[in-house]
Amino acid sequence: MTRTVSNPNAGRAGAATRKVRTGVVRPGFRIPGALYDESGNVLINAGARLTEMDVARINPRIEKGAYAGDEWPEEFLQAPDPSDGTDESLQPTREEQDLDESTISVSSLRGGMRLSQDIYDETDVLLLAAGAQITPRFLFLLSQRNIERVKLRQTVPQETADAPEQGRHETSQSDRARQLDQLLATDLNPETPLRCQPILNKPQLPLGRLKEEVARGIERHAAASTAMAEASDDLKAGKAISGDKIEDTVEGFMEMVSLDLDLLPMIAAMQTSKDEYLFDHCINVSLMSMSLACQLGMNQEQIKEIGLGALLQDIGMLEVPDEIRFAARSLSSMEWVEIKRHPIYTLNYLEKVKGIDLPVRLIGYQAHERLDGSGYPCRRSGMLIHQFTKIVSVADAYMAMTSARPHRSAMLPYEAVRTILVQGSKDRFDRAVVRALLDSVSLFPIGSLVELSDGQVDIVIRAVPNSHTRPVVELVNAEKQRTGEVVDLSERTDLKVTRPLATEGIDISMRETQVESS
Repeated sequence: MTRTVSNPNAGRAGAATRKVRTGVVRPGFRIPGALYDESGNVLINAGARLTEMDVARINPRIEKGAYAGDEWPEEFLQAPDPSDGTDESLQPTREEQDLDESTISVSSLRGGMRLSQDIYDETDVLLLAAGAQITPRFLFLLSQRNIERVKLRQTVPQETADAPEQGRHETSQSDRARQLDQLLATDLNPETPLRCQPILNKPQLPLGRLKEEVARGIERHAAASTAMAEASDDLKAGKAISGDKIEDTVEGFMEMVSLDLDLLPMIAAMQTSKDEYLFDHCINVSLMSMSLACQLGMNQEQIKEIGLGALLQDIGMLEVPDEIRFAARSLSSMEWVEIKRHPIYTLNYLEKVKGIDLPVRLIGYQAHERLDGSGYPCRRSGMLIHQFTKIVSVADAYMAMTSARPHRSAMLPYEAVRTILVQGSKDRFDRAVVRALLDSVSLFPIGSLVELSDGQVDIVIRAVPNSHTRPVVELVNAEKQRTGEVVDLSERTDLKVTRPLATEGIDISMRETQVESS
C-alpha cells in the first residue's frame, strides 16, 4: 500500500529533472532516498535494500516515471529535458558552485552529493572520504558536533605524499585503498554502535582441565606461527595462496572459546618472542581480538572474520627493511614513514590471498587507524573505520605494548590497560571495545603477577566481568612456582591487589604447578 507524502519534486518546476534512470533499480541496491511515483506517493522508503519482489513491483512504475528526492546522487537520475524549463530556485547557489574551495559552509552540503575531495573538520580530522555519498545521517552528525564549516582537500595518500618518488605500482595500491574507503562510507559499516554486556553463564573449565587446554593451545600457537611463516614466504615470493589454511588456524582457536572464554587471552599472555616477534604478535592479536568479539556479542562468522583480519593485519611489515624493523634504537622520522606505509603493503599482500572476504581486507588496511584521526596510513576517523577494525586496533595496541621490542622493554600488562583506558576516554579507541578488554582480561590482566594485601604473590588466571580490580588469582610459592591454590578476589573482601609485579623468573606457562585443583 502506498501513502501520500509531501514529495520534494511534486508541483515544482523542473521536477522531471529528478527522474530515476531505468536500470538503476535492481535487487540488492540500497536506495539513498525515498522513491516516489508521479503523484508524490512513496513507492519505497529511504535506505531500503531492494528485493526481487520490490523490483518487479517498481519497474512498471519507472517506465511511467519514478522520482527521487534531493538525497539521490545525480548519477542515478535521467538527464534533464530542456523542454521542461528550469526554475531559477533549483540552480546551485554561488556557495554550491564553489565546492572546490578549501573551506566551505556545512549549509552548502546536500544529501546525495559526492565530492571529489576529502572532507575534514577544522582540526584536520577526516570526516568523509572523497567520492563517498553525503547522507542525512552525516549532516545530522555534523550538526550534533556544532560543525559549521569544513575543509575540502584533494586526496594525496599519505604514503605518496611522504615519498613522491613512488611509482605506478604503489599508486594502484592507493586506488584500492580509496575504493575501500568509498565502500565503507556507503554499505560496509554497520550503524549500530558496539556494545559490551557481561556474558551470563560464562563457560569455564576446572583448573586442571584449563591447564591442559592451555598446553594444547600453546602447541597450536607454535603450529600457527609455522603456518604463518610458510604463507609469508610464498607471499614475499609473489605467489598467490589459499586462505583456507589460514582460516583453519583461526577456526582451531575458535573451538577453544566454547570451552572457556579465558583460554585465548591466557594463551596470548604466554607467547612472546624477543627475536622475530611478527608472527607471534599476529597470532596473539588474533586471539585477543576474538576474545573481545565474544565479549561484544559477535556471531561465529563475525568472530572468524575478525580473527582472520587480525591474523593478517601486520603482514605488510615483511616489506619494511630489517634494519628498521629490528633497530635497537629510536627510529628517525623517515624510518617512521616506512613503518606507517606497511598497511598499504598489507593490502597488496591480501590481494594474493584467495577466498578472504572484504572485511578482512579492511582490517588489514585500517588496523592502525584511530577514531580521533591520529592513526595511519590515511588518518581515517569515526565512520570511516569499520566496526571490526575498532576491535582489532585495541587488541593490537594491547599486545604491542605488552611485548618486548628490540628498542624497548615490554610494558606491564596493568600499565598497558591503563594506557588504553586513558586513550579510550579521549575517544582514540571505541569505549565499548575498551570495556570489552577490561571484561576479557581485567585491570590486572591474565598472566600478570600481582602482590596482594596479605603480602602473597599471585598470578592472575581469570578476569571477572564487572569486577575489574578483583580477578581470580593463583598463589606462587617462595620457589617461584605455581601452587594450584586459587582465590577469587571478587568473593574475598578481605583481600585486594596492592601492586602489579614483573614476571621475570616466574613460570607462567601452567606447566609446573605442584598441586592440581578443580
